[in-house]
Amino acid sequence: AIFRDGDSQAGNRLRDEVTRILLGFTPKVEVASIDDFYLDLTGTGRLHGSAFDTAVVLQREVRSCTRLTLTIGVGTNRLVARLAGKLAKPGGVCEILPGGELVFLGALPLEHLPGVGHATSALLERFALRHVRELRLLSREVLFAAFGSAGLVLLERAHGRDEAAVEATHA
Repeated sequence: AIFRDGDSQAGNRLRDEVTRILLGFTPKVEVASIDDFYLDLTGTGRLHGSAFDTAVVLQREVRSCTRLTLTIGVGTNRLVARLAGKLAKPGGVCEILPGGELVFLGALPLEHLPGVGHATSALLERFALRHVRELRLLSREVLFAAFGSAGLVLLERAHGRDEAAVEATHA
């Protein structure tokens, strides 16, 4: 066996370097975890082009500076971008254009929605629900009776609604 000294701060340094690169594209960068970021590109089109084009340039820039591969989801809100990013793994870019959110989300298995874990998934299967589009068919009353306020949150997510703004956390 070959033993090497570890570097517990290497991940933090890389996160900081990626954050610095992202800040070159928009001041609205939210560091969600050591390897998850949200960017608000509103108003940056004249500088960088479309969101998709910006994503491709970001991938290239981060790869060049850090040797890290980025997976990027582009969407009209955090929820849609997050789910698009999951489909782009590993190392791709997936963009859901405005107006395409319901079709995109509808085809996804319910387990893809944030908040649908094993227990919720099992209960939804008892209702014979497997895809997001099927969840949309249930009324608010039925979802509230079955899941409480969490059911109403799931219904909002099934419709692609996410009002949470990107909070600049890099300072």
